[in-house]
Amino acid sequence: MTVTPWTDPAHGRALDKAVTPTRMGTYLAAAGHDPALARRLYVWDRDVAAAFLADIAILEVALRSAVVAQLDRLYGVRWFEVDAGFDGPTRSKLQGAWEDLPQGRRTPGHLVARLM
Repeated sequence: MTVTPWTDPAHGRALDKAVTPTRMGTYLAAAGHDPALARRLYVWDRDVAAAFLADIAILEVALRSAVVAQLDRLYGVRWFEVDAGFDGPTRSKLQGAWEDLPQGRRTPGHLVARLM
């Protein structure tokens, strides 16, 4: 038998310590307040999320590239230096990301690579 957080009490206690009561409360409610089932749901949810991470990262890069292509088309390759309609926090983050680039890497491509 495989040892799991829902079949082994020591693993269950370790998981209970690692997950905040507020976070686990969501799973307890969904599990009808059955702690073993709540742990199973939590681990399943974590595993599903981890499985999607690589695909989400690929989509994020594709989306970022598409947005930057449109910004380049509308405002030029130095779109981050003009008023492209971004709000204050976004402008501040762009400026900070630009300033954080090493001097030899201050190119639009390196800036975009740093953005999320």
